[in-house]
Amino acid sequence: YFYSKKLHYIHKFDIMESPESTGWYPFGSPIKPFVVRLHGAQVFFDAELSRKGSRLWHFFENLTIRNANFLVAVSKYCGNRTLEIIKYKKKFSTIYNGVDVDKILLMATDKTEPLLTDPYIVFANSVIPKKGIEELLLAFNTIAVEYPTLKLVVVGKALGMKTVGQTYLSYLTTLINPDIQSRVIFTGWLAEHSDVFNYLK
Repeated sequence: YFYSKKLHYIHKFDIMESPESTGWYPFGSPIKPFVVRLHGAQVFFDAELSRKGSRLWHFFENLTIRNANFLVAVSKYCGNRTLEIIKYKKKFSTIYNGVDVDKILLMATDKTEPLLTDPYIVFANSVIPKKGIEELLLAFNTIAVEYPTLKLVVVGKALGMKTVGQTYLSYLTTLINPDIQSRVIFTGWLAEHSDVFNYLK
């Protein structure tokens, strides 16, 4: 808050935009108008996945949303569901995440050989619980039996710890059937376009 205020004093911003996730501005923004983007808060995912979650984060997210002058959501469902969960009635606009179609088409038609020749499923995202990675690994245990050449590629950085002394990545490996562990590939972080698209295409 105070750093934003300091920068605003120097640069005189016209508008302030913040995600709602983890409640960055629970007491509002020093810059007006203050726009909050609804794109999947902790309170949203915890409700969707029937998890308890952190009451502190939920509180901060709730306040951040309520202190906004305007709300923008990445989908109508996300906007409506978030406001339903926190029991707050306010209009919002929907602005979908942008996609550079030309870049995607160019990479999709690139004749470079893909990194893998066998059929595979690609997960490309932050490797964290709310993105569904645990459910995907458990599902792959079943799918892999029916499709013996299928591989799963997990692209993204695994964040956080599961328990004291156990990284989240090491925990994830325990979810994989030992017979198919060689068919699950964790790449870590890759360059967003050049490397990830070699898998996605």
